[in-house]
Amino acid sequence: MGTTNNKSKTQWNAKRYTQVKVSINPDVAAAFKAACECKGVSMAKALTVLMSEYSDLVKLREQATKNGNKGERFDTRRKRRKELDDVLDVLEMIKEGEEEYRSNIPENLQNSIRYEAAEHCIDTLDNAINDLRDAY
Repeated sequence: MGTTNNKSKTQWNAKRYTQVKVSINPDVAAAFKAACECKGVSMAKALTVLMSEYSDLVKLREQATKNGNKGERFDTRRKRRKELDDVLDVLEMIKEGEEEYRSNIPENLQNSIRYEAAEHCIDTLDNAINDLRDAY
């Protein structure tokens, strides 16, 4: 019974999924794994989201170029500033979520990898937000 179930599952997965093999720097892989654990997301799910968003971005850029609208969305300082403000709002929300996550970590785990990863994420987001604000 177990073999039949496993075979069916393997066939089902083979029809619906493609395996992607990636070779990357071990430090980058460890940081990505820690970030995924910190967020409670599988690495496969995180990569799926990243790949999908990247594909959408490439499609949008190709469409803009094909339609002759290249750069039209960002052609004035006001439009660029508006887009940057939107990005800053998203980064602030992510930072707030990470701060909430960190504050909910039990006291006995405050020296753990998860806590340190959350602190690092908050510091990095804070620096990025400040740097982007300084840019304009």
